[in-house]
Amino acid sequence: MRAAFRDGIGCVILPPDQTLADVDQLPILTLPYPDDDPATTPWPQGDLVTSTSLPSYVDDAALEAASEWALIGSHPSRTHSVC
Repeated sequence: MRAAFRDGIGCVILPPDQTLADVDQLPILTLPYPDDDPATTPWPQGDLVTSTSLPSYVDDAALEAASEWALIGSHPSRTHSVC
């Protein structure tokens, strides 16, 4: 699997039949810059993350335990961050 950085849109995954030599032949995308300030625009369109409550059907303790299991420890199969 290969990824290529595209100015203005970031990294994109290339299809299996394409190589890095094909990157210059990909279409050029010119995307407008967002009108709103990312710091004040809610995620996922912006960077603002607001606090919300978990739905009642989510078990807080189970979610916390799963997060700790995934993030704590040095085994290479463990996750190092969660977005």
